[in-house]
Amino acid sequence: MNRRIQSQALIRPMRAVALAIFLLGFAGQCKVNSDCADAGDPGCSKLLALFWLKILKPRYYYATDQSGFVLQYSVNLDTGALTAIAPKLPVTGASTITTDVNGKYAYIQNTNTTITQMKITQGSGELVDLGSQAIAATTLSGVSYDALQRFVFVSSSGGAGTIVTMRPSLSTGLLTPIQSFNPALICTNTKGVAPHPSGKFLYCGNATTIGSLVIDGNTGALSSGPSTPGVTGSIYDITFDSTGNFLFLISSTNAESYAVNQTTGTLTLRSSIALAGGVYSIVSIGNNVYAGGGGLRQFSYDPGTGVLTLIGTNASPGANPLAIAAEAQGKFVYAMNPAGGILFTFARNSDGTLTTMNPTAGVTLGGVMIAGTMSSPINQIFAADQF
Repeated sequence: MNRRIQSQALIRPMRAVALAIFLLGFAGQCKVNSDCADAGDPGCSKLLALFWLKILKPRYYYATDQSGFVLQYSVNLDTGALTAIAPKLPVTGASTITTDVNGKYAYIQNTNTTITQMKITQGSGELVDLGSQAIAATTLSGVSYDALQRFVFVSSSGGAGTIVTMRPSLSTGLLTPIQSFNPALICTNTKGVAPHPSGKFLYCGNATTIGSLVIDGNTGALSSGPSTPGVTGSIYDITFDSTGNFLFLISSTNAESYAVNQTTGTLTLRSSIALAGGVYSIVSIGNNVYAGGGGLRQFSYDPGTGVLTLIGTNASPGANPLAIAAEAQGKFVYAMNPAGGILFTFARNSDGTLTTMNPTAGVTLGGVMIAGTMSSPINQIFAADQF
């Protein structure tokens, strides 16, 4: 038994005690407050989601390689190193992937009309296929879990741009469609809709306009919210800071930040920075934002105003690191270079800049060499391990 496994074995009993104390108190709260008794209610869901985020540490990393496989790795939380935990998992047309916050289930957009449902094996992280869910839409563009773990949203860029809301079973992970909604604005950004951390809104990009959707917290039904036109360049990807106060996006030419009115969902532009070389994927961690494409761009932002400042560019991932991810502790950032099929690991410094940890070997993506221009970036996501 190595040191890491020993340490995990020691801290798991303490975690279990902490969880038991929390759940006893939480159960009492839910029993007294009838509004919180429904498992689908945002009151209980929000507290549970926040609890899991604070207690659990991410241990597994999943990526789709755009050639029909899902790649599965464990993450060394001390060094950032990735180790394959299972062979590549064949999923026809695998594209975007999302997981629930406590790391039990994963959902993969795998064809133009289907979502593959996966169980995450506790203790190993290996994915197990639970079957597919057909979606009543065409040309699917992404799958996203809402921040409060109540609903899964599947977006489509074809036809009327339908967004399908589904409720996941907490016991089986299987999805049940709730609503098919045709928004006034078709979502065309590369990873589908972006759920706001409050669980109240979804945001999506269509060319130079940011659209918003309002989520009914009880039913999951969507309705159209305010739109924000005038984005510089064509929108590729959207993310938020952890508080939900700010929305960050990257387009074909710029990185921009917006203040979010958390009551109405209305956006107000705070900063716009021109970027050469094209940018395709964005992630926020701490007081930093990282964008991949034309080099790995590194930004800081003012936590009071949301104004972005470019603090560096790292060219190690090659010309077009189309997908990036950051693990939840904020120690490491990963960038995937599709031209060489290489995944690069970066250490995140105290000032938010990145240092390449393995600029030569990287991690070959299961021997898959991805070449040519892709219509959408490779998607990467971390999943927490349930203790």
